[in-house]
Amino acid sequence: MKILCLIESLVSGGAERQIAGLASLLKGRGHEVAVWTYYPQDFYRKQLDEAGVGYRCVAKARNKLVRIPVLLREARQWKPDAVIAYLPSVTKMACLMKMFGLKSKLIVSERNSSQRYGLTERIRFFLYRLEADWVVPNSHMQERFIKEHCPGLTNRVRTITNLIDTDFFSPATKPKDEKLLRMVCAARVIPQKNVFRFIDSVADLRNRGVQLKIDWFGCADGIYAEQCLEKIMENNLTDMIEFRGVTNDIRDEYRKADVFCLPSLREGFPNVICEAMSCGLPVLCSRVCDNADIVMDGVSGLMFDPNDKSDITDKITTFIQMSCKDRKLMGDAGRQRALELFSREHFINAYEDLLK
Repeated sequence: MKILCLIESLVSGGAERQIAGLASLLKGRGHEVAVWTYYPQDFYRKQLDEAGVGYRCVAKARNKLVRIPVLLREARQWKPDAVIAYLPSVTKMACLMKMFGLKSKLIVSERNSSQRYGLTERIRFFLYRLEADWVVPNSHMQERFIKEHCPGLTNRVRTITNLIDTDFFSPATKPKDEKLLRMVCAARVIPQKNVFRFIDSVADLRNRGVQLKIDWFGCADGIYAEQCLEKIMENNLTDMIEFRGVTNDIRDEYRKADVFCLPSLREGFPNVICEAMSCGLPVLCSRVCDNADIVMDGVSGLMFDPNDKSDITDKITTFIQMSCKDRKLMGDAGRQRALELFSREHFINAYEDLLK
């Protein structure tokens, strides 16, 4: 089967990681697979090359005015049996490509859970009703949201949660030497990730006399990131929290840490929480979207209200006050849960079932 995977670019994000993993697994099942982008970032290019997946940046499609006709013409020439599109701008575009003559089965993936049914969502879901063969959210909350607001899609919605390589994302084999507790966060520095309130919480931790080192990995460009950096400096927190930028080896950072934290205001089914659990890290995270289905509160991690700074501070303090033994038990429980929930076989089998 010829399968075309479409996404804007291969930056170091969660959706990009998932589509690269999906393409690699489909190739391993004997399909002819290509990944096309129209922006040149290729963070996951090496993974695709190693798997034998064809990659192409369709440079002419960077121009929004000609993007659909350019990609439609190129896709018609390649003649895929199926197209899998990730991210809202691409899923809408793929629907329009099919509307204007692309003869392929179309699977569109919903990667986030805004829980807001505005004009953008109405247009996207309308296009799905017209052209998508399957709509694949990666969270059960988004599945419920789609069915509630667009009942006509009910029989074409199938949740497939994220792929995590539990063999690769595995616990460290050597104990840590550092005495200072190290927390790792992995997310873009954007408002959705609730960084401002998290920094306020870190300031409260400092006032409580808490000793903690926080390394935040992820893209930190733009005005919001600059404002966050200013807030860190204004509160004299540079020794406690540092933006470390994008890393090519987040697994190594998980393995060097004591705990993982994601304070987001909303999520879909966050890769980073799953990866951290797979590496045996206890997880501190917001009680939003599917997080409660992933993290067992009080067993494999602690959950907080992301809109309540005091709750964030209290949960971090609670974790820090736990014994080393109890922290280890919490991390072990997370690892076991990851092995139970995240399976490459389940992931690829679910997509192949939709491709039939």
